[in-house]
Amino acid sequence: MRQSAKVISTITNEALVIERIGNLPIGAVITASDGPINEVVRITNLAELENSFGSDYSTHLGLLAAKLALEDADDLRLVRVAGSAKVKASVGIAQVDASKPITISYRYYGTEGNKYSIVVTANVAASEYTFKVVKSGVILETLVVSTDNTSPLYFTEVASEYVTMVLSTAFTGVLTAGTYVMVGGNNGTSDVAVADYIGVRSESGIYTGAQLFRDRACPIRVLCSFGYSDRAYSIELIDIAESRQDIWVIYDMPSGLTFTEAKNYSDALGTYVAEDPIEGWCAETYWDWQYRTVGGVRSLVPPSCLVAARCVASIALNSVHMPVAGYSRGRIRSEGCGYPFDLVVDRDEAILARINPIVDLASEGIQIYGNETRGVLNTDLCSAHIARGMIELRSIIDTYADRLKFELNNEITWNTWKDQVDKELESRKSVGYLTYYNTKMDESIISPADIRDRIVRGMVQIQFTGSAEVFVLNYTVLPTGVSVVL
Repeated sequence: MRQSAKVISTITNEALVIERIGNLPIGAVITASDGPINEVVRITNLAELENSFGSDYSTHLGLLAAKLALEDADDLRLVRVAGSAKVKASVGIAQVDASKPITISYRYYGTEGNKYSIVVTANVAASEYTFKVVKSGVILETLVVSTDNTSPLYFTEVASEYVTMVLSTAFTGVLTAGTYVMVGGNNGTSDVAVADYIGVRSESGIYTGAQLFRDRACPIRVLCSFGYSDRAYSIELIDIAESRQDIWVIYDMPSGLTFTEAKNYSDALGTYVAEDPIEGWCAETYWDWQYRTVGGVRSLVPPSCLVAARCVASIALNSVHMPVAGYSRGRIRSEGCGYPFDLVVDRDEAILARINPIVDLASEGIQIYGNETRGVLNTDLCSAHIARGMIELRSIIDTYADRLKFELNNEITWNTWKDQVDKELESRKSVGYLTYYNTKMDESIISPADIRDRIVRGMVQIQFTGSAEVFVLNYTVLPTGVSVVL
């Protein structure tokens, strides 16, 4: 008889938990001139980015960061936010008496809607009109309506792919044919605040802003600030990561900080002494911002988008999480550094401060030095690539343990789980990613009482390097549903 079960896993040193996914989805909250607000939108290429959120890169830094991330990444999960000043572009369609019974609004808030126009023509059939939605001379869609309330084409409100048409008053005459330009769209960025970026989560299930990433059903692995360097926002991203326990965070400090200022900013020293420090082994930060030329414009861009994209390329090349530091693994395409290092000791001091520097080596390109998380405990999980690697390994093992809830509590199930886990760990040990591992699910840790009570226990030991600590994952499967406890 198969039994339902509950999965509980513990680890002697903290580690992340993640559902197994084949690539490296990057999550970020941005502003834009187009697109839905407070919805997670998946973007896999530049065309999708611009079709979804527009191409106003000079105004929206997060949008520019997303474009740069797509140079290496192919899976972004973006959430657009806006302030209360947001307005949808619209236009009124007039009758011969100058009244405007029809209001047509663009589908989303923002200035992108100002690029659209409506071409109205009268049809041969009495009281019928054709409305063409046009952008840059291209007809995107055509709608046919009637002013006769007995016609099946009569409407009071209709939503199409691009616009919403609302009949505000009854028709009293003939519509005036012509081209109507939509106006008044506002992005809502003038009053967008940190509260909009952080978002809310209500008991009724309404999530906005970054809170949309709090749900583990949203499959991201790294959450980036993409240039929005507010302290409270960075701390919230880390809180989301610690709550989910399946992602890490790359947060951006403000651009142009000296090293002392950067250290004080993250550690809450100096002028920031009254603030909370930004820390957590699931968080990383890089310094300083980089210059990139995009569309002929030289712009200062945040490190998070460059480093996250570099992680994607590294995994694609190595199949495992390797340190980003070094001449070959750390190079990213760029032109200069916002605040270059002059001495090697400066780089070393930054790394000791748990800040990973990015250095301009001219013809050698931009290099990422350092491999530190913002962890405060003396553990190997303070090394970024080990912390990231634990995410992947833990996710795979958790997936296999989760399947046990459907299986019998016997040696066949135990051996199947052990074989699956051993296969995954051996594949990583064979390429030098792990030094040692050991798995166990047998009667040495599963007692007769456990078997009677339908409890399964498993243990996994993992060591990344010979001199490193051994991480121990203890799994317990109970017959009461599924959950994971760290």
